[in-house]
Amino acid sequence: MLTASETLYLSVNIQLLLTVFLVVLLWALYVRLRRFDFFRWWALAWTAFAVYLGTATISLRVGPAWTPLKACLVFVLLLSGFLEIPLLVFGGLSWRAPHKLGRRLFWTGLCLAVVAASVCFVQGFYWRDIPVASMAVRNLSRTFALALALLFCFGVFWRQFRFDRSLAAAITGIFCLAYAIDQLLYFLAFAEVVSKYWNVPFPPVLHELANIEFLSHNRLLFLDLLDTCGVCLGMILLLVERYKHTESELEASQQRSLGLAADNVSLQREIQRRLRSEKKLRQSEELSRQIVQHSPAAMLVSRAPNEEALLVNARFTNLFGYTLEDCHNVSEWWPLAYPDPEYRKTIQTQWQTLIDKANRGCTDIETMEARVRCKDGSFRYIEFH
Repeated sequence: MLTASETLYLSVNIQLLLTVFLVVLLWALYVRLRRFDFFRWWALAWTAFAVYLGTATISLRVGPAWTPLKACLVFVLLLSGFLEIPLLVFGGLSWRAPHKLGRRLFWTGLCLAVVAASVCFVQGFYWRDIPVASMAVRNLSRTFALALALLFCFGVFWRQFRFDRSLAAAITGIFCLAYAIDQLLYFLAFAEVVSKYWNVPFPPVLHELANIEFLSHNRLLFLDLLDTCGVCLGMILLLVERYKHTESELEASQQRSLGLAADNVSLQREIQRRLRSEKKLRQSEELSRQIVQHSPAAMLVSRAPNEEALLVNARFTNLFGYTLEDCHNVSEWWPLAYPDPEYRKTIQTQWQTLIDKANRGCTDIETMEARVRCKDGSFRYIEFH
């Protein structure tokens, strides 16, 4: 039967192999889906964990004595273990809100990890004569912070599951939760050891959960391995989902491109049709203008609703002397042509009567006579149609 230390060593080696596989998988995913920063952050996080496990394996072989090699291994172990924590959080943040991580947040996380590793290293070195206490004080804060980071990741993936019922997000979140529970159990075990040597009372209700001998048995170590396998499975499923999502987006983009191309053809046809209509309209307007200009009858052309004067022909100017500058609209024409207010009102009434008959569709040509004052002050008797 294997001893506790041999069981621990075997478990760490197996977990190291699984973690290396997960690291390779995550880096492959990041290369494949480079626009998803989540895979980069988690690849870095699990790379740090692989370094942690590899260093722990060597440290177990070196022995408990604090030689210079042991001290270097412990510091690398602590640094990689604490670096894993902000990297996991960065991954969760990039999954929840895909955008570039701020430089300030990035450097703050890294600095906190370095400071925490340094403090734990000093504490472990202080208790170096008691290996169990040294290990407990080194790992106490790391396991608690790692549990919090994994709980945050669980929340991120569970939120994704509730949003779109993603099976991959649910599996990854559940195994993050299980891993967080493992780390909390380790934290309780280390806390009991620290409380024992610092003479701090430890709650009896947590004693069974915090029994460090229990943690050395296969059950919790097996859960560590199972959690690592679960995270690997979740990453594979996330890849499949992301690939399908990307494929769907590409197909939708192609459909939109085809739709835009069809809309563009229709738009070009509509533009050409309107250009032809505008050309015909301009030609018609120019023809009407030429007819008015060369008409032997005096004409003033206005536009509703404000009866703005658009055109007076040469015959109109020759007959009355007025140009377009003299009467910008019909309302200016009336006092010029009929200065007497009473007479003007009579002529306006007669003219409105002719207009009303024409609007009712009367085909008979109605005429009226009026005495018009010219620009030079003379008067002419004119027949209006």
